Amino acid sequence: MTDRARLLDELAANATPAPLTRLVDGWLAKASTVLPFRRAGAVLPASGAGLDHRAASVTLDALEAWYRSLGLRLLVQVSSADPSAAELDALLAARGAEVEAPVDVLVADARHVLDAAAHADDRLRVAVEERTPAGHRRTLGIDVVAGVDEASTLALADRLDDPTAHARTAAYGTMLAPLGGSALVGHVAVDDAVVGVGFAVLERGWAGLFGMATVAAWRRTGVAGTIVGALAEAAADRHGTHLYLQVEEGNEAARQLYEGLGFTRDHGYHYRAITPVRA
Repeated sequence: MTDRARLLDELAANATPAPLTRLVDGWLAKASTVLPFRRAGAVLPASGAGLDHRAASVTLDALEAWYRSLGLRLLVQVSSADPSAAELDALLAARGAEVEAPVDVLVADARHVLDAAAHADDRLRVAVEERTPAGHRRTLGIDVVAGVDEASTLALADRLDDPTAHARTAAYGTMLAPLGGSALVGHVAVDDAVVGVGFAVLERGWAGLFGMATVAAWRRTGVAGTIVGALAEAAADRHGTHLYLQVEEGNEAARQLYEGLGFTRDHGYHYRAITPVRA
């Protein structure tokens, strides 16, 4: 597996900060009792850690005890970017850890995505025109802002007519606020109603895309592609020439969207979870 794949795992871990973080024997462990994201409560093992069975077992004992003390489960990311992925996976399986959320990491060139996203923007403008009542005029707003804070993101979420998207958007505001100007938030609004939102995090020439959401009534109209294009343009302006994102296996709608925008698979990972036994 390439060094790029390992870098992408590291960038994604950095892009999803958690209230509690520990580095244990080179394993990056994050924990949160409030953020509803696996990545904010998971462990990224040290590269090659699975090759030393005894040392890895000691580390896992320490990590499992820490998460148990917090009332949380141990969630370990097993990535094909790790040369010891097979050994680590077998070790975790032997401890009773169950597989969760197989994910593919997709990558693309930002400028290529911009070209493909132009078609989504055209589709969206047609959809807005078709849904405009006779004698009325609707406004279409596409905006990207650098810097994420809880208050403004909550205000943005309040304009989303979708409870699930509202909750996730507000949570991203909480999680990404510490990242300052390296975090971007983009949204599409029709009149005053926000119909789609997405986030990007910049680091070392890469922009990771997170938190993409479109309200049900506006899906398959080009909203998501338009947001990706807007974030890609903002990222490219800030030297983020490459994009990455994660999509769960089985989410064919998202996969088709991103492949249509020029994303291709780089590598994959899954989680192994150990849930603490309740007394």
